Amino acid sequence: MKTIYDLLDEASKQLNTKSDRALAKHVGMSQQNISAIRTRRTLPSDEYIVRLAIAANWPSDLALLYLNYWRCLSNNFETAAQIYLQLIRQREAKTES
Repeated sequence: MKTIYDLLDEASKQLNTKSDRALAKHVGMSQQNISAIRTRRTLPSDEYIVRLAIAANWPSDLALLYLNYWRCLSNNFETAAQIYLQLIRQREAKTES
Protein backbone atom coordinates (compact mmCIF):
# COMPACT_ATOMS: atom_id res chain seq x y z
CA MET A 1 0.00 0.00 0.00
CA LYS A 2 1.43 3.33 -1.03
CA THR A 3 1.28 6.57 0.90
CA ILE A 4 1.26 10.22 -0.08
CA TYR A 5 4.88 10.32 1.12
CA ASP A 6 5.78 7.58 -1.36
CA LEU A 7 4.31 9.73 -4.13
CA LEU A 8 6.13 12.88 -3.01
CA ASP A 9 9.42 11.03 -2.63
CA GLU A 10 9.11 9.29 -6.00
CA ALA A 11 8.25 12.57 -7.72
CA SER A 12 11.34 14.17 -6.15
CA LYS A 13 13.47 11.22 -7.20
CA GLN A 14 12.20 11.20 -10.79
CA LEU A 15 12.67 14.96 -11.08
CA ASN A 16 16.04 14.80 -9.31
CA THR A 17 14.97 17.53 -6.91
CA LYS A 18 16.71 17.86 -3.57
CA SER A 19 14.05 19.86 -1.72
CA ASP A 20 10.32 20.21 -1.35
CA ARG A 21 10.71 23.77 -2.61
CA ALA A 22 12.12 22.50 -5.92
CA LEU A 23 9.42 19.82 -6.16
CA ALA A 24 6.71 22.39 -5.45
CA LYS A 25 8.04 24.72 -8.13
CA HIS A 26 8.14 21.93 -10.70
CA VAL A 27 4.52 20.86 -10.14
CA GLY A 28 3.18 24.39 -9.67
CA MET A 29 2.45 24.17 -5.95
CA SER A 30 3.66 26.29 -3.08
CA GLN A 31 6.32 24.92 -0.78
CA GLN A 32 3.88 25.55 2.09
CA ASN A 33 1.37 23.24 0.42
CA ILE A 34 3.95 20.45 0.13
CA SER A 35 4.83 21.02 3.78
CA ALA A 36 1.17 20.82 4.78
CA ILE A 37 0.85 17.52 2.89
CA ARG A 38 3.97 16.10 4.54
CA THR A 39 2.71 17.08 8.00
CA ARG A 40 -0.73 15.55 7.36
CA ARG A 41 -2.57 18.86 7.56
CA THR A 42 -4.03 18.47 4.06
CA LEU A 43 -4.13 16.32 0.97
CA PRO A 44 -3.51 17.66 -2.53
CA SER A 45 -6.34 18.56 -4.87
CA ASP A 46 -7.22 16.26 -7.76
CA GLU A 47 -5.30 18.55 -10.10
CA TYR A 48 -2.13 18.45 -8.02
CA ILE A 49 -2.28 14.72 -7.39
CA VAL A 50 -2.28 14.24 -11.17
CA ARG A 51 0.69 16.61 -11.54
CA LEU A 52 2.55 14.74 -8.81
CA ALA A 53 1.66 11.40 -10.40
CA ILE A 54 3.01 12.53 -13.76
CA ALA A 55 6.21 13.71 -12.07
CA ALA A 56 6.51 10.38 -10.19
CA ASN A 57 5.73 8.34 -13.29
CA TRP A 58 2.66 6.84 -11.59
CA PRO A 59 -0.55 6.17 -13.53
CA SER A 60 -2.78 9.20 -12.96
CA ASP A 61 -5.90 7.11 -12.48
CA LEU A 62 -4.18 5.09 -9.76
CA ALA A 63 -3.04 8.26 -8.01
CA LEU A 64 -6.63 9.56 -8.04
CA LEU A 65 -7.85 6.28 -6.54
CA TYR A 66 -5.23 6.56 -3.80
CA LEU A 67 -6.18 10.19 -3.14
CA ASN A 68 -9.81 9.27 -2.62
CA TYR A 69 -8.79 6.33 -0.44
CA TRP A 70 -6.63 8.65 1.73
CA ARG A 71 -9.50 11.17 1.93
CA CYS A 72 -11.87 8.44 3.12
CA LEU A 73 -9.39 7.30 5.76
CA SER A 74 -8.86 10.84 7.05
CA ASN A 75 -12.63 11.30 7.36
CA ASN A 76 -13.26 7.87 8.92
CA PHE A 77 -15.36 6.72 5.95
CA GLU A 78 -14.39 3.09 6.40
CA THR A 79 -16.90 1.54 3.99
CA ALA A 80 -15.93 3.84 1.14
CA ALA A 81 -12.24 3.37 1.99
CA GLN A 82 -12.63 -0.39 1.59
CA ILE A 83 -14.22 0.07 -1.84
CA TYR A 84 -11.36 2.32 -2.95
CA LEU A 85 -8.87 -0.18 -1.57
CA GLN A 86 -10.42 -2.94 -3.70
CA LEU A 87 -10.26 -0.70 -6.76
CA ILE A 88 -6.61 0.15 -6.03
CA ARG A 89 -5.70 -3.53 -5.75
CA GLN A 90 -7.47 -4.31 -9.03
CA ARG A 91 -5.72 -1.40 -10.77
CA GLU A 92 -2.31 -2.33 -9.38
CA ALA A 93 -2.81 -5.91 -10.55
CA LYS A 94 -3.39 -4.60 -14.08
CA THR A 95 -0.22 -2.49 -13.86
CA GLU A 96 1.84 -5.50 -12.77
CA SER A 97 0.65 -7.72 -15.63
